[in-house]
Amino acid sequence: MSDSSTYWLTFTNIALGLVTLICLIAVGIGVLQELAAKRKQRAAMANIDLEVARLISSFDEGERG
Repeated sequence: MSDSSTYWLTFTNIALGLVTLICLIAVGIGVLQELAAKRKQRAAMANIDLEVARLISSFDEGERG
């Protein structure tokens, strides 16, 4: 590695590899956050569906009784 151009080429390759790795990690974190948000939203919607079903059944019982 006494050649200056070889040194800079190696340095540049390492730097580009690190940048690529950082970008892949950032994309992975973004995907995981998106999946977690969708799971949380799905759970919240299930709770809303349950509450609406209870509300409807309470109205049905009120009309009968």
